[in-house]
Amino acid sequence: MKKGVLSAMVMSVVITATAVGCRSSSIHPTVGQPMLAFCSEREGRRDIYLLDVETGHEHRLTDDDELIVNCDVSWSPVARRFAYVTGWAGSAEIWTMDVEGGDKRRLTENDAEDSSPVWSPDGAQIAFLSRRGDGASRAYVMEADGSDQRLIVEDPTMLFGWVAWAPDGKKMFLISGNYAEIGVDTTHTRMLLIDMDTGTVEELRVSEGGYRYIRGAWSPDGKKLAYLVSRSGGMPHLGSRSGYDFELCVFDLYAGEEVRLSDASELLIPYWSPPFHWSPDGQRIVFTAFPSEDSAPQMYLADADGQNLIRLSRDEEVMEIACEWSPDGRWIAFAASRLEENEEIYLFEVVTGQVKRLTQNDTPELPCCWVWW
Repeated sequence: MKKGVLSAMVMSVVITATAVGCRSSSIHPTVGQPMLAFCSEREGRRDIYLLDVETGHEHRLTDDDELIVNCDVSWSPVARRFAYVTGWAGSAEIWTMDVEGGDKRRLTENDAEDSSPVWSPDGAQIAFLSRRGDGASRAYVMEADGSDQRLIVEDPTMLFGWVAWAPDGKKMFLISGNYAEIGVDTTHTRMLLIDMDTGTVEELRVSEGGYRYIRGAWSPDGKKLAYLVSRSGGMPHLGSRSGYDFELCVFDLYAGEEVRLSDASELLIPYWSPPFHWSPDGQRIVFTAFPSEDSAPQMYLADADGQNLIRLSRDEEVMEIACEWSPDGRWIAFAASRLEENEEIYLFEVVTGQVKRLTQNDTPELPCCWVWW
């Protein structure tokens, strides 16, 4: 990997950046207006907000009686709706609402945990994970109105921890046997491609060995997959640097080649935060990683072919997580905080390296997804 440091983009700028001054207001999004959905606990519980990144105006989308789970929010530009999760661990349900927080519809209703909703590219269906039945996590798909809920893979012995639609909607990428599942061999997982028309299951064999794969994302053109892999197969431990041995890799589905964007001997990827995101043109990936044993996770940029690795910040006492690239490619939204402080949301302008602070509160706040159509 070719490395470099973009010295102008230092975290000291982030910490001293002036907030845009978020103001509560009713928001009526229009075509092309840059909006960001985020989670905040400022009201004493977790809520979903919508923020106009140009004006700083924001609007709370969720109600007082809704308990938001894990900032699990997905936006469909076609349906112009959010899918989100309410409830608590062990009993969570999937809902949808419109862009202004109205027209709320409950899609799932059972005594199990339903999570990780992902819209199909055409906005007609939603894939999700559910622990209904025996408590093990399986992948389902349903129509956008909640009807026709069915297993994506009929084999009941196959358990899943990740789902992602291909950009054309014809295939689904799944990770089978996630480390958190019940009754699964935790030493390795498998990456699978599902043909959504025929139901054909294809295992993506990148290399031999019992590796652990978690999290995955298609490139915008659908020709590549980015994912995290632990070649030791060891169980990650939250709060223990020794457990963070995940690497970020990209697999070219047409060339059949894997490229490492990070090496576990140099950079370690945190598995517990949304750690990477493709640029809209599919040329680069932004991700978070630990640059040293004593540092907090930092943001990096790399070309999808593994070249031109750039560290975007220099302050190792500042934690940067949950990076989300805007659809127009201009901004990267992320959360940052110093030790023992709450996360606030910032924007990093890709071309100039300038940073703008979006929120300034005494509670944790994390970006969920960009909103556009």
